[in-house]
Amino acid sequence: MKVISKSFKTIVLAAASVAALGLTATSCVNDDLQSCPVDGGMGKTVRFRIEKPASTRTDEATANGGTLQLNGGHLFFVNAQNQITKVVRIVDASTPSSGDSIASITDLSSTVGHPITSVPASSITAYVVANQPAGKLEPKLNGFLSQVMDSVIMLKEQGAVANQLLTGNGAVNPPAAGSNNYTATITAAPLTARLEIDKITAVNPAGAAVKILSYRIDGIFVDNIYEEMNLNDSSYVAPKEYITPASGADNTTMPAHYDKVAFDYVTAADTTLGKAMQIISNGDTLRYTPKQDVWGYNQLAPKADIAGPVASTPNIYIRVSNIKTDNPNSVYTGEYYLTIKTLTDGGTPITALKQGMIYEISDIQFQLQNLQQKPGQGPIDVDVTVKLAQWGNTDTGVILN
Repeated sequence: MKVISKSFKTIVLAAASVAALGLTATSCVNDDLQSCPVDGGMGKTVRFRIEKPASTRTDEATANGGTLQLNGGHLFFVNAQNQITKVVRIVDASTPSSGDSIASITDLSSTVGHPITSVPASSITAYVVANQPAGKLEPKLNGFLSQVMDSVIMLKEQGAVANQLLTGNGAVNPPAAGSNNYTATITAAPLTARLEIDKITAVNPAGAAVKILSYRIDGIFVDNIYEEMNLNDSSYVAPKEYITPASGADNTTMPAHYDKVAFDYVTAADTTLGKAMQIISNGDTLRYTPKQDVWGYNQLAPKADIAGPVASTPNIYIRVSNIKTDNPNSVYTGEYYLTIKTLTDGGTPITALKQGMIYEISDIQFQLQNLQQKPGQGPIDVDVTVKLAQWGNTDTGVILN
């Protein structure tokens, strides 16, 4: 079985550049937000523009559909005391801009961008938080940035590929020699990683005493998952395990809000997870492929949790049933499980998922002997090829004249 780690291939998320015009020599000398004026005397007008360059991804669809985009969010300016000095709300493209503190994606995507006026001169850093759930940040916009970054995001909110939460920041730097432009660059990247499975294949080795003739995939479950984390890259809870040998796995084992987020399961109307089983090589290979190109599961990927640096990866369980063999004395009644607990890179275990990466399992191959009556038993050995590539990040530039 080959597992490939690569850049999140659902990206259509671009560089955003910010140009500011007309900086005067006047600045705010009081960093108290209530005392600093916000209009006259500041002299900073920031023109914010989002550009969308050609995607670096291959153009296959994903199980959840869509491509990763910037759908809305907030741009923060922050002073040396970590106080928020200016907030610009980025709104849906269908919403018209209204003043310098609201900018629509339509305006931001234009060639001229959207002007943002009255940016306090004490602002030294710019932050972007995009695609957050509605109402998540609004109560925290008038204080310290640390309050914003302590906001909790939930895995159940990250099911849609097109709406993964993005964060990034950059310092406002002094002009380079021969230039009057202050500059900053922001790389806005997701806090999630993604697991994708391309194929699941039963293999009958040459000379096998008993061969599989057919089977059904009932469910795919991604367990040992981080259910929440903060915008500051940390989780204050340990990963959660729902599935045990005693529990088995069905559509009630994990909370319903993880359906299509952390698990897929058959229904009365859709009795198999994949396309019709393919019989290959005279019946020696029996393969299922997804109905929508991949089985995909977005995962929160904190860099630290309550135990310190993250040192765990999700467990993957595949429930199989309706197993038929060529030997009437070899009967497999009920459900059986395949278990994957370790992803490795050239034999070295991957200890944590990295933000902005896709971990693609190109083919989960198993033999009859790998099927166990309980999840977590007899894990499959995994041969992993890892190709780490940089996320096709959104770059946001701030230029203050």
